[in-house]
This record gives sequence, C-alpha cells and structure tokens, in this order.
Amino acid sequence: MVSETQGTYQFMPPEACDYEIKSFSGSLADVWSLGVTMYCMAFNILPFSGGNEYLIMENIRTNPVEFPA
Repeated sequence: MVSETQGTYQFMPPEACDYEIKSFSGSLADVWSLGVTMYCMAFNILPFSGGNEYLIMENIRTNPVEFPA
C-alpha cells in the first residue's frame, strides 16, 4: 500500500486522485499506468486531459475511459 504519489498526473490511477482515499495498492497503480501507456501507444493520445493538474485528476476520478473509433 502507498499513500503518496509522484509522477505524471495523466498516468495516475483514480484512487490516487481521490483525496478521501488515504492509501492504495502500488502494484495496481502500476497496472493502471501500464494501461494508460498502452492506450497512448494505440491511439497516440492520452485518455484523460485537462487545463491544469486539478482538472486532469478530476477527469481521471470521475470520467470513464473512452476509446476512439
């Protein structure tokens, strides 16, 4: 279990973006980041974006992943 995050916001799992969650599985966070990496390789875009760190984290926390056609 981890309680702090470091790294690129776009690759953080939803649990890391929720201020009410105090700790989460580091290995599952790595799986999420791998999925984001594979999404980027397949579609050449990030699955979540925003104008600042808060918006990126809010989009990750609340929006479902959408796949391009």
